[in-house]
Amino acid sequence: MSPYDMAQEGMSLNLGKQYAKLSDVYFGSADSTRVQRESVALAEQRGLSVAHLLMIEKHATKISRCGGAWKLRAELIAFKGSYEEVDVHGAQRVKEIEG
Repeated sequence: MSPYDMAQEGMSLNLGKQYAKLSDVYFGSADSTRVQRESVALAEQRGLSVAHLLMIEKHATKISRCGGAWKLRAELIAFKGSYEEVDVHGAQRVKEIEG
């Protein structure tokens, strides 16, 4: 569905746009397709929520190195901890990677 279709179903347009972008990231073309495929499978296996994936994406988009965003996504998807713990770990890793 497009963000506008989601908005017609009652979702806010902003959230619809976030969901559509997340769908493109996880199911569209990627610079590291193997890592993408494995990350999607692990996220499904762990039953991560869309909110959890949106938080991970918030950190991954800050990585500028080619393939680095997918490496961070994979790390954060595999990280065992609460939503808040993953969020803190993600922020810390971005600082370590990007300086």
